[in-house]
Amino acid sequence: MRQSIETEYRLFRLCDSEPIETVEGHVLVRAYVAAWRRLYLCEPFGTHSIDSLGLAIDFGSCTSTRQ
Repeated sequence: MRQSIETEYRLFRLCDSEPIETVEGHVLVRAYVAAWRRLYLCEPFGTHSIDSLGLAIDFGSCTSTRQ
């Protein structure tokens, strides 16, 4: 069964907190969420930094376990 990605998030640069609103950025987040769900069987939450890219994703503070 294919899981839809409906997670609320904010992608931004670490250096100045400017939002990233590019197609590539959204593709990165979709891949990140899919990998997170596969590894941890839950939704990502909180702020996740990707230091090597100078980016962060803020998923908020709520989480739910995937059934």
